[in-house]
Amino acid sequence: MPVNSIGNIMTFNAPAPSDYANVYALNRAFLNLARRGQQQFELNEFEYDRLIRLGTKQTESLARVPFLLFSLQLHDQARWREILLGCRNPDLFVNTDAASSQTRELITATVSFLRQLAHSNEYALYLITGSHSGWPEMIGEVTYFELATCIGRQPDLLKARRAVAADIWAKLLYAGVNADREVRKAAHIAVLQTLITDKTEAATAQWPLAACKTIAPLLRVAENPDQS
Repeated sequence: MPVNSIGNIMTFNAPAPSDYANVYALNRAFLNLARRGQQQFELNEFEYDRLIRLGTKQTESLARVPFLLFSLQLHDQARWREILLGCRNPDLFVNTDAASSQTRELITATVSFLRQLAHSNEYALYLITGSHSGWPEMIGEVTYFELATCIGRQPDLLKARRAVAADIWAKLLYAGVNADREVRKAAHIAVLQTLITDKTEAATAQWPLAACKTIAPLLRVAENPDQS
């Protein structure tokens, strides 16, 4: 049977409803931060202008996608090794933090959630973030306290997910916030398929195949069934 990066037998269990509740809360926080206008998080001018013009219901619909709308660059192993070295050796860490408290809080909350998810369901971590398989092993080398007290000082980690992929964000910002729930669902499915079949994000060859079989149930769990 396949084994994950921390030595446990790999299972292909979809994220739990509680995981999606956390994804929704984190996405809302990210969208609220972006819409304040202080940072574009690498979105282009057209995408960013569309984002800040979304209405309240549209923003809620966007936040309910079954994956994080932003990235903490989990695939960049060299960057994370540097960060974790600084977490273990604070005297070596140069603090150039100019981030808002909201940015620090979002990064810290996200890393705490993803670390917990990495230990309980690494496959779910992949579905939600596109995480590289080495990340859970790396963060296991530091304590929760060390990680929580240093990670918020890395504001440049926070970027829109696949910001350079105009086709992804066009789907998310138009069809993905459509008033018709079926149109929204189709857009979310299309984006998720693109993300999970991207070879640069897939941790193992088996994960994209397993994920394609899970997409429809993911959307049913992630989106509030009471929404029209």
